[in-house]
Amino acid sequence: NEILAEIKLVRLEDNVPKIAASLRKEEIGTTDEADQQYLAMASLNPSSSFIIEIFPEGVRKWKAVRAILDENKTLSGFLVTEISMAESDRIIAENLTRAYYFLLIILVAILLLLIRQARLIDYSKLYNRLQEVDKMKDDFISMAAHELRTPLTAIKGYADLVSEVKGLSERDKDNLAIIKISADRLNSLVADILDVSRLSQGRLVFNFQAVDPSDIIKKTIDSLKVEADSRGLEMKYERKALPKISIDPIRFEQALVNLVGNAIKYTPKGKIEVLTEEAKGKLYIRIADTGLGISAEEQRRLFEKFYRIQTKETQEIIGTGLGLWITKELIEKMGGMIMVESIKGMGAHFIISFSVKT
Repeated sequence: NEILAEIKLVRLEDNVPKIAASLRKEEIGTTDEADQQYLAMASLNPSSSFIIEIFPEGVRKWKAVRAILDENKTLSGFLVTEISMAESDRIIAENLTRAYYFLLIILVAILLLLIRQARLIDYSKLYNRLQEVDKMKDDFISMAAHELRTPLTAIKGYADLVSEVKGLSERDKDNLAIIKISADRLNSLVADILDVSRLSQGRLVFNFQAVDPSDIIKKTIDSLKVEADSRGLEMKYERKALPKISIDPIRFEQALVNLVGNAIKYTPKGKIEVLTEEAKGKLYIRIADTGLGISAEEQRRLFEKFYRIQTKETQEIIGTGLGLWITKELIEKMGGMIMVESIKGMGAHFIISFSVKT
């Protein structure tokens, strides 16, 4: 059966899982190393089933584990069922391909109609329609990003739960670590997409307060120090009392995390230093690094949405090209300014400035 890839009944004998029945007769009476993991999952919540998605040899499969209880409601074994999704995935892929071609034909037909009727179009109405479409796009992105957060939370939660199970092999631990890292990375991307959507629509709310930003700077440095230490980088910041500026503390910290995080990513060796200075009624915060540096040509596009510096040194660095665009938008919407000073190969200085609160 191409769909039902595996089904086996595992019974507990002196708390040791042994295969009592299986499609593979040679397995009967033996103990599978993976069954120890399924036993741990079934023991955590005997009244529930667990579904695990696996990708052996690139084929998506669902493996379901169902606990079996005796008359005393005690776990006596479990049923393992493995279902191959290869056929359904093939059908879905074929339908998606047909849908793409159909959509392409529709788009070409619409384009030809628009070209033919161009002289009759009321351009003001067209502009309004485009605005509506753009809003629908932003609303869809926002909705999709919100919907992605729920399964991401579940994935990370289950990974944390399984990581607490005793007796995991090193391979299992490595796989769980990869799941957590990927979930965090995707969660960060979702957060960026949400911020882009809100900023583009002017729906991001700012809670302005007059604050001394030194605490926020120190908190940011402390939160990223572990990452810097793991790369052998020195982090420097001499904390001192600073004049108050009018900012949203949460959004200000988000911008700082983006800038210091970028400095860490693009600095192979050396140090990152945060310097502060008050001059002519303004507070300047400088994030300086000894990293790869940015050419004059690259600086002209640095704050564009989705722009990433493409060089041999940066091709392995993960990113979406949204961080600096979001940072610039946040700083400017809080009444500040951001600029960059850099020479290729000699590091970069990002300077943000705010008017001092009097």
